[in-house]
Amino acid sequence: MKNYFNQLNKEMLFSISKIPNQNQSVFYSSKIQIIESTLEKLKIFLSSNSFLSMQEEIDYFKFQKPMIVSKLIFYKRLLFIEMERPHGSIENKIEHLENELKLLTIYCRENTAFVHYIRSGKSDMDERYFFRENARNYQMHDSFTCEIDYNNGTGHDYRLSVLIANESLENHIQEQLDAMKNPQLISSKTETSTYSSTCGSPNLNWTGSQSDLVELIYGLNLQKVINNGNIKLTELTAFFEKSFNIKLNSASRTFSDIKRRKTEKFKFIESMQINLGKYSEESSEN
Repeated sequence: MKNYFNQLNKEMLFSISKIPNQNQSVFYSSKIQIIESTLEKLKIFLSSNSFLSMQEEIDYFKFQKPMIVSKLIFYKRLLFIEMERPHGSIENKIEHLENELKLLTIYCRENTAFVHYIRSGKSDMDERYFFRENARNYQMHDSFTCEIDYNNGTGHDYRLSVLIANESLENHIQEQLDAMKNPQLISSKTETSTYSSTCGSPNLNWTGSQSDLVELIYGLNLQKVINNGNIKLTELTAFFEKSFNIKLNSASRTFSDIKRRKTEKFKFIESMQINLGKYSEESSEN
Protein backbone atom coordinates (compact mmCIF):
# COMPACT_ATOMS: atom_id res chain seq x y z
CA MET A 1 0.00 0.00 0.00
CA LYS A 2 2.80 2.40 0.92
CA ASN A 3 4.57 2.03 -2.44
CA TYR A 4 1.33 2.55 -4.36
CA PHE A 5 0.46 5.59 -2.24
CA ASN A 6 3.89 7.18 -2.70
CA GLN A 7 3.76 6.72 -6.47
CA LEU A 8 0.23 8.10 -6.69
CA ASN A 9 1.12 11.05 -4.47
CA LYS A 10 4.17 11.75 -6.64
CA GLU A 11 2.04 11.77 -9.79
CA MET A 12 -0.54 14.01 -8.15
CA LEU A 13 2.03 16.59 -7.03
CA PHE A 14 3.61 16.58 -10.49
CA SER A 15 0.22 17.18 -12.15
CA ILE A 16 -0.56 20.01 -9.74
CA SER A 17 2.82 21.64 -10.43
CA LYS A 18 2.00 21.74 -14.15
CA ILE A 19 -1.22 23.74 -13.71
CA PRO A 20 -0.62 27.16 -15.33
CA ASN A 21 -1.13 30.37 -13.38
CA GLN A 22 -4.55 31.77 -14.19
CA ASN A 23 -7.73 33.03 -12.61
CA GLN A 24 -7.61 32.02 -8.94
CA SER A 25 -10.97 30.23 -8.97
CA VAL A 26 -10.01 28.19 -12.04
CA PHE A 27 -6.57 27.54 -10.54
CA TYR A 28 -8.03 26.11 -7.33
CA SER A 29 -10.70 24.14 -9.21
CA SER A 30 -8.04 22.48 -11.37
CA LYS A 31 -6.12 21.37 -8.27
CA ILE A 32 -9.30 20.05 -6.67
CA GLN A 33 -10.07 17.92 -9.72
CA ILE A 34 -6.61 16.32 -9.67
CA ILE A 35 -6.77 15.59 -5.94
CA GLU A 36 -10.27 14.11 -6.17
CA SER A 37 -9.13 11.86 -9.01
CA THR A 38 -6.18 10.69 -6.89
CA LEU A 39 -8.43 9.90 -3.91
CA GLU A 40 -10.77 7.92 -6.16
CA LYS A 41 -7.83 5.81 -7.35
CA LEU A 42 -6.80 5.20 -3.74
CA LYS A 43 -10.34 4.15 -2.85
CA ILE A 44 -10.48 1.66 -5.73
CA PHE A 45 -7.07 0.23 -4.83
CA LEU A 46 -8.05 -0.10 -1.17
CA SER A 47 -11.25 -1.95 -2.05
CA SER A 48 -9.29 -4.77 -3.70
CA ASN A 49 -6.14 -4.86 -1.53
CA SER A 50 -5.60 -5.56 2.16
CA PHE A 51 -3.15 -4.07 4.64
CA LEU A 52 -0.38 -6.39 5.76
CA SER A 53 -0.75 -5.45 9.43
CA MET A 54 -2.70 -3.29 11.84
CA GLN A 55 0.22 -0.87 12.03
CA GLU A 56 0.28 -0.46 8.25
CA GLU A 57 -3.43 0.40 8.31
CA ILE A 58 -2.95 2.88 11.16
CA ASP A 59 -0.06 4.56 9.30
CA TYR A 60 -2.21 4.88 6.18
CA PHE A 61 -5.16 6.53 7.93
CA LYS A 62 -3.04 8.62 10.29
CA PHE A 63 -0.19 9.80 8.06
CA GLN A 64 -0.73 8.98 4.40
CA LYS A 65 -4.36 9.54 3.46
CA PRO A 66 -4.71 12.78 5.52
CA MET A 67 -1.73 14.14 3.56
CA ILE A 68 -3.89 14.17 0.42
CA VAL A 69 -7.35 14.77 1.89
CA SER A 70 -6.07 17.83 3.77
CA LYS A 71 -4.97 19.33 0.44
CA LEU A 72 -8.46 18.78 -0.95
CA ILE A 73 -10.05 20.50 2.05
CA PHE A 74 -7.49 23.31 1.87
CA TYR A 75 -8.10 24.14 -1.80
CA LYS A 76 -11.86 23.77 -1.51
CA ARG A 77 -11.83 26.27 1.32
CA LEU A 78 -9.58 28.64 -0.64
CA LEU A 79 -11.97 28.39 -3.57
CA PHE A 80 -14.91 29.23 -1.31
CA ILE A 81 -13.02 32.18 0.22
CA GLU A 82 -12.16 33.47 -3.25
CA MET A 83 -15.75 33.10 -4.49
CA GLU A 84 -17.08 34.92 -1.42
CA ARG A 85 -14.42 37.65 -1.44
CA PRO A 86 -16.23 41.00 -1.05
CA HIS A 87 -15.79 43.99 -3.30
CA GLY A 88 -15.21 47.41 -1.82
CA SER A 89 -12.83 48.68 0.82
CA ILE A 90 -9.75 46.94 2.20
CA GLU A 91 -11.53 46.91 5.56
CA ASN A 92 -14.26 44.69 4.11
CA LYS A 93 -11.69 42.25 2.76
CA ILE A 94 -9.88 42.16 6.10
CA GLU A 95 -13.14 41.48 7.94
CA HIS A 96 -13.90 38.66 5.49
CA LEU A 97 -10.57 36.93 6.20
CA GLU A 98 -10.77 37.51 9.96
CA ASN A 99 -14.17 35.78 9.99
CA GLU A 100 -12.54 32.78 8.32
CA LEU A 101 -9.95 32.67 11.10
CA LYS A 102 -12.74 32.63 13.67
CA LEU A 103 -14.18 29.50 12.02
CA LEU A 104 -10.82 27.75 12.46
CA THR A 105 -10.84 28.65 16.15
CA ILE A 106 -14.35 27.26 16.55
CA TYR A 107 -13.29 23.93 15.00
CA CYS A 108 -10.42 23.58 17.48
CA ARG A 109 -12.73 24.42 20.36
CA GLU A 110 -15.30 21.81 19.28
CA ASN A 111 -12.64 19.11 18.89
CA THR A 112 -10.41 19.99 21.83
CA ALA A 113 -9.64 16.45 23.02
CA PHE A 114 -8.69 15.17 19.56
CA VAL A 115 -6.65 18.29 18.75
CA HIS A 116 -4.70 17.89 22.00
CA TYR A 117 -4.13 14.20 21.24
CA ILE A 118 -2.66 14.94 17.81
CA ARG A 119 -0.60 17.97 18.81
CA SER A 120 0.88 16.24 21.86
CA GLY A 121 2.24 13.46 19.65
CA LYS A 122 0.41 10.67 21.44
CA SER A 123 -0.24 7.27 19.85
CA ASP A 124 -1.93 5.26 22.63
CA MET A 125 -5.37 5.77 21.03
CA ASP A 126 -4.26 5.14 17.46
CA GLU A 127 -5.88 1.69 17.31
CA ARG A 128 -9.19 3.28 18.22
CA TYR A 129 -8.89 6.33 15.98
CA PHE A 130 -7.18 4.94 12.88
CA PHE A 131 -8.00 1.21 12.72
CA ARG A 132 -11.27 0.66 10.88
CA GLU A 133 -12.55 -2.34 12.82
CA ASN A 134 -12.20 -0.51 16.12
CA ALA A 135 -13.49 2.77 14.69
CA ARG A 136 -16.82 1.07 13.92
CA ASN A 137 -17.17 0.20 17.62
CA TYR A 138 -16.33 3.72 18.77
CA GLN A 139 -18.32 5.78 16.31
CA MET A 140 -18.05 9.54 16.38
CA HIS A 141 -21.01 11.60 17.51
CA ASP A 142 -21.01 14.69 15.35
CA SER A 143 -22.56 16.07 12.20
CA PHE A 144 -20.79 13.94 9.60
CA THR A 145 -20.89 10.57 11.40
CA CYS A 146 -23.58 9.25 9.06
CA GLU A 147 -21.37 10.03 6.05
CA ILE A 148 -18.42 7.86 7.12
CA ASP A 149 -17.56 4.98 4.80
CA TYR A 150 -15.81 2.57 7.16
CA ASN A 151 -14.44 0.62 4.21
CA ASN A 152 -12.48 3.69 3.16
CA GLY A 153 -11.82 5.50 6.44
CA THR A 154 -12.30 5.73 10.19
CA GLY A 155 -13.84 9.18 10.52
CA HIS A 156 -10.90 10.37 12.55
CA ASP A 157 -8.69 10.32 9.47
CA TYR A 158 -11.01 12.97 8.05
CA ARG A 159 -11.01 14.89 11.32
CA LEU A 160 -7.20 14.90 11.24
CA SER A 161 -7.27 16.05 7.60
CA VAL A 162 -9.43 19.02 8.59
CA LEU A 163 -6.98 19.91 11.36
CA ILE A 164 -4.01 19.80 8.96
CA ALA A 165 -5.90 21.84 6.36
CA ASN A 166 -6.91 24.39 8.99
CA GLU A 167 -3.30 24.90 10.03
CA SER A 168 -2.35 25.59 6.40
CA LEU A 169 -5.36 27.88 6.02
CA GLU A 170 -4.43 29.81 9.13
CA ASN A 171 -0.93 30.48 7.78
CA HIS A 172 -2.29 31.40 4.34
CA ILE A 173 -4.96 33.76 5.68
CA GLN A 174 -2.57 35.35 8.17
CA GLU A 175 -0.10 36.08 5.37
CA GLN A 176 -2.88 37.75 3.38
CA LEU A 177 -3.95 39.80 6.37
CA ASP A 178 -0.37 40.88 7.07
CA ALA A 179 0.01 41.91 3.43
CA MET A 180 -3.18 43.99 3.60
CA LYS A 181 -2.38 45.61 6.93
CA ASN A 182 1.38 46.11 6.45
CA PRO A 183 2.19 46.05 2.70
CA GLN A 184 5.54 47.82 3.15
CA LEU A 185 6.67 45.38 5.84
CA ILE A 186 5.79 42.36 3.70
CA SER A 187 7.66 43.83 0.73
CA SER A 188 10.74 44.34 2.87
CA LYS A 189 10.62 40.81 4.23
CA THR A 190 10.30 39.37 0.75
CA GLU A 191 13.36 41.25 -0.52
CA THR A 192 15.57 40.11 2.38
CA SER A 193 14.29 36.55 2.76
CA THR A 194 17.09 33.96 2.95
CA TYR A 195 15.00 31.32 1.24
CA SER A 196 13.02 33.43 -1.25
CA SER A 197 14.80 32.07 -4.32
CA THR A 198 14.49 28.37 -3.50
CA CYS A 199 11.40 27.69 -1.42
CA GLY A 200 8.28 26.23 -2.92
CA SER A 201 9.73 25.19 -6.27
CA PRO A 202 6.95 23.45 -8.20
CA ASN A 203 9.53 20.96 -9.53
CA LEU A 204 10.67 19.75 -6.11
CA ASN A 205 8.10 17.61 -4.31
CA TRP A 206 8.77 15.25 -1.42
CA THR A 207 7.39 11.88 -2.53
CA GLY A 208 8.58 9.74 0.38
CA SER A 209 6.71 9.31 3.63
CA GLN A 210 6.46 12.00 6.30
CA SER A 211 8.43 9.83 8.74
CA ASP A 212 11.28 9.56 6.19
CA LEU A 213 11.52 13.34 5.98
CA VAL A 214 11.35 13.74 9.76
CA GLU A 215 14.29 11.31 10.12
CA LEU A 216 16.29 13.42 7.68
CA ILE A 217 15.40 16.71 9.39
CA TYR A 218 16.27 15.45 12.88
CA GLY A 219 19.48 13.88 11.59
CA LEU A 220 20.66 17.10 9.94
CA ASN A 221 19.69 19.13 13.00
CA LEU A 222 21.64 16.86 15.37
CA GLN A 223 24.67 16.79 13.07
CA LYS A 224 24.79 20.62 13.34
CA VAL A 225 25.75 20.93 9.66
CA ILE A 226 23.43 23.87 8.88
CA ASN A 227 24.51 27.28 10.22
CA ASN A 228 26.89 25.39 12.54
CA GLY A 229 23.83 24.13 14.39
CA ASN A 230 22.49 27.64 15.01
CA ILE A 231 19.04 26.93 13.64
CA LYS A 232 15.90 25.86 15.47
CA LEU A 233 14.29 22.55 14.61
CA THR A 234 11.06 24.38 13.78
CA GLU A 235 12.91 26.64 11.32
CA LEU A 236 14.56 23.68 9.63
CA THR A 237 11.24 21.88 9.41
CA ALA A 238 9.55 24.93 7.89
CA PHE A 239 12.35 25.22 5.32
CA PHE A 240 11.91 21.60 4.18
CA GLU A 241 8.13 21.98 4.07
CA LYS A 242 8.39 25.02 1.80
CA SER A 243 11.21 23.60 -0.32
CA PHE A 244 9.47 20.31 -1.04
CA ASN A 245 5.81 21.40 -1.04
CA ILE A 246 4.74 19.27 1.89
CA LYS A 247 2.96 19.95 5.18
CA LEU A 248 4.19 17.78 8.05
CA ASN A 249 1.41 16.89 10.48
CA SER A 250 3.71 17.23 13.48
CA ALA A 251 7.44 16.51 13.31
CA SER A 252 7.73 15.95 17.07
CA ARG A 253 4.81 13.54 17.10
CA THR A 254 6.18 11.62 14.12
CA PHE A 255 9.60 11.38 15.76
CA SER A 256 7.95 10.02 18.90
CA ASP A 257 6.39 7.29 16.75
CA ILE A 258 9.79 6.57 15.18
CA LYS A 259 11.38 6.13 18.62
CA ARG A 260 8.76 3.52 19.49
CA ARG A 261 9.66 1.29 16.54
CA LYS A 262 10.90 -2.09 17.72
CA THR A 263 12.87 -2.87 14.54
CA GLU A 264 14.47 -0.70 11.85
CA LYS A 265 14.09 2.39 14.03
CA PHE A 266 15.76 4.77 11.58
CA LYS A 267 14.99 2.80 8.43
CA PHE A 268 15.18 5.75 6.03
CA ILE A 269 18.69 6.78 7.08
CA GLU A 270 19.74 3.12 7.22
CA SER A 271 18.37 2.65 3.71
CA MET A 272 20.37 5.68 2.54
CA GLN A 273 23.51 4.15 4.03
CA ILE A 274 22.87 0.82 2.28
CA ASN A 275 22.16 2.49 -1.08
CA LEU A 276 25.28 4.66 -0.79
CA GLY A 277 27.33 1.55 -0.09
CA LYS A 278 25.90 -0.26 -3.11
CA TYR A 279 26.46 2.77 -5.34
CA SER A 280 30.02 3.09 -4.11
CA GLU A 281 30.76 -0.57 -4.84
CA GLU A 282 29.11 -0.48 -8.27
CA SER A 283 30.87 2.73 -9.32
CA SER A 284 34.22 1.28 -8.19
CA GLU A 285 33.66 -1.85 -10.30
CA ASN A 286 32.80 0.27 -13.34
